[in-house]
Amino acid sequence: MQIRYELETGWPSSLDLCRRVAAYGRIDRVLGFKVGISCNPKGRAALYKHKDPHYKEMVVLYKTSSDALVRDVERQLTVWFMDDAECDNLNRGAAAGAVAHLTICMSSLENESTTQARPNPSVEARPNSKPLGPSCR
Repeated sequence: MQIRYELETGWPSSLDLCRRVAAYGRIDRVLGFKVGISCNPKGRAALYKHKDPHYKEMVVLYKTSSDALVRDVERQLTVWFMDDAECDNLNRGAAAGAVAHLTICMSSLENESTTQARPNPSVEARPNSKPLGPSCR
């Protein structure tokens, strides 16, 4: 799995993480995506390589020293995107443990032949799409 670090730091209210996740998870770009948190993105990518091989790319979006803050951001993002057809998150947050990074994993359209087949409806056919406000709150 390819890992890219496009880190931002600071208070989440001053960042546009919701729009960034929406841009990475666009229906014309990916077959699916999953928002998550990890203290070890390389280790998480290795786990996904074996556990969920259809994910081909991970982007590390955010880093903080606050465990509570990154968990809250993950919860807000998973709640916001939970109803989107491309969002693979099943839960609204992570289990306990030390974390510092917010990540998004994506299965790309370019690798469609090696991924589990998924429907790719047109943008007009996205019944669960919602307009993005200034934040996910």
